[in-house]
Amino acid sequence: MNILAADDTDTNRRLLERFVARAGHDITVVCDGREAVDFCELMRPDLILMDVMMPDMDGLEATRQIRKLFGDHWVPIIFLTAKTDPEDVLEGLAAGGDDYLLKPIDTHLLAAKINVMARISDMQRRIAHDADRLSAYFRANEAEQDLARHVLNGLTGNGRHSHATIQQWIQPAVQFSGDVITVSNTPSGCTYLMLADSTGHGLAAAISCVPAVLTFYSMAEKDFSIEAIAREINTQLRRSLPVGRFVAAVLVAIDERQHTLSVWNGGLPEALVIDRVGEVSGRVKSTHAPLGILVDEEFDPSIETVRWSDDATVILCSDGVTEARNGRGEQFGTSGLLEAVTAAQPAQRFDALRNAVTAHLGGTDNHDDVSFVVGRLGLQAAS
Repeated sequence: MNILAADDTDTNRRLLERFVARAGHDITVVCDGREAVDFCELMRPDLILMDVMMPDMDGLEATRQIRKLFGDHWVPIIFLTAKTDPEDVLEGLAAGGDDYLLKPIDTHLLAAKINVMARISDMQRRIAHDADRLSAYFRANEAEQDLARHVLNGLTGNGRHSHATIQQWIQPAVQFSGDVITVSNTPSGCTYLMLADSTGHGLAAAISCVPAVLTFYSMAEKDFSIEAIAREINTQLRRSLPVGRFVAAVLVAIDERQHTLSVWNGGLPEALVIDRVGEVSGRVKSTHAPLGILVDEEFDPSIETVRWSDDATVILCSDGVTEARNGRGEQFGTSGLLEAVTAAQPAQRFDALRNAVTAHLGGTDNHDDVSFVVGRLGLQAAS
């Protein structure tokens, strides 16, 4: 260790110098507190042996200034003093000292204290090193997550297609959402929706949805049917995801001319159609396995068709909505969803549902990704 010793007595300085050197440490000796502070402004010792009563600047004031100088970096300071009153000990500890050694100095006790401080200093250095590594890892992880978020947003096409009558809300359980919502206008004039919910949470779940999203956009732009898109997504996910990973999804084709919804639901809560006056005019429950589980020969692409009247509303949601629990452990449920939207006017149903889910959670963390889509149907004809 590099040890600094401050003492105004020449005999004590020589004693400390010889003893510390024989113990295998490097030592610098100074005559008072001012010299100790001046030394610490140039170098940072591993341990300081500080006399209390010295001229010009005593050990207590020197210790206070050294503590300010070193800030968060801890250097052990042992006071060397003839004072034995408890008040003197408390004053030294309050000034920033770590230990006391009474004069005349017991060299065996001094050796033991130096060894203790050496172990503590070594532990402190290792902790500081680990903290630096952890901080560097955290910064690198933040940068990687920012990059991943940027790439995922580009791949999943957030905002690629805007639609004035379709509103969506996603509240992730962690930084990345395993739920994605896609909207695409097809060449034939239909509007396609997909709400997909990958197993798990976070970045791994978000990545699992990428093949589904890319396939959805590519095929919707070529005017493939909902049935064909669901089948192809299933094939792509089986190829790309490991066993145990899959994507629950509901796909919807809105045909404004025919006033129909074509719905494929695999593993998500029922798709709902609410008419203008707040009555449920259509329900499509999940009758299929989630995407990425079945081989192509077992896959069922069949859809259900729902007719709707002007100014109706289609609502899709993940199970993060229906299974959202409040502080008492109560689920929001389909009943909570219906209570929120059926009591609201069509133009206010999105806000009503979002507010209801938020109020139900009551500030508690959602343990699953929460997402839903509210789309208004037939507004042009209704106006």
